[in-house]
Amino acid sequence: LSWLVKDVWAPILEGNPDIDEVLAVNVSLRNWPAVIRTLRSGMLDLVADFQELFRTGFFRAITRAKTRVGFARAREGATWFYTHQVPLSEDTPRSWRLLEVHAVDRNLAITEFLGGKSSTPVFQLPQLSADHLAIETLLQGANVQDHEQLIALAPWTRSIIKSWPHRRFLDLATELVQWPNVRVVLLGGPSDMSAAEAFIMLASRGLINLVGKLSLRQLPLLLRRMHL
Repeated sequence: LSWLVKDVWAPILEGNPDIDEVLAVNVSLRNWPAVIRTLRSGMLDLVADFQELFRTGFFRAITRAKTRVGFARAREGATWFYTHQVPLSEDTPRSWRLLEVHAVDRNLAITEFLGGKSSTPVFQLPQLSADHLAIETLLQGANVQDHEQLIALAPWTRSIIKSWPHRRFLDLATELVQWPNVRVVLLGGPSDMSAAEAFIMLASRGLINLVGKLSLRQLPLLLRRMHL
């Protein structure tokens, strides 16, 4: 089983026992020739497109796999590249979004279409000892006590239309740091560091600013320590 993934997201798949090969690629347009060479060298028998975009459908087609599976209502004309289309039921169709079905359930529909069973999904996430140590060091450095409850806030997304207004996150954090035995943990990537300065005033009330300080691989380990 091979998994094609953007190189920036590949670390979350490290050590996954269900994957034989991680194909981490740069999918920028200028790098497409390299992606095409990678895919055509794989001698794949079956490919599945879980992202339902023109780009991902095209990448599946150039693998020359005889069986190419994707969603029947995939976006951007991606269905042109599929040999098999998986329909999904929906109660209330909306023109502005793909389906009223959770992404996990959509993906499980493809596995069921291929004959797999999906009683309870299991999410295999990296658990490297070095990452465990890094998380413990960060929390100890913030003087986190055993009796304190940690609440994570991640105010930023890649698209503003997916975001709750940042001012409301700040208001929420301001309220939470006043609760007894509660510590707010602020999360974000390196590109969010300047925006995180708006929360600095709450550091004296116990807010822990980890924006830009975690790798993608370390993030699940930290979230396991959160109470909310």
